[in-house]
Amino acid sequence: MPHDRGTRSVEQARKDGRPTSLNKKIYVVDTGRHDVVGTIPTGNTPRPTTISPDGKTVYTVNTADDTISVFDRATKKERTRIQLPKGKAPKRMLVLTVPTS
Repeated sequence: MPHDRGTRSVEQARKDGRPTSLNKKIYVVDTGRHDVVGTIPTGNTPRPTTISPDGKTVYTVNTADDTISVFDRATKKERTRIQLPKGKAPKRMLVLTVPTS
């Protein structure tokens, strides 16, 4: 399996399988069985990948396309794709919950 360098929620990865990426799709892996249990189509060269703190959203940087794909984790469907300036795809990603007053 390929190794992602993104940040992810350890609790969610253990619970539902670790998302990993290669070749215009994200592979969903059941870490208990060490099996691929699904794939999700995405942009070109999808890495890094991270999961939101609430575990509901998956973000992946499509490095060759300079975009970020935003996926609904339950449905495994892309919600939106964010276009970045050419050559500005991040090498790392962290998703935080910012408390409001």
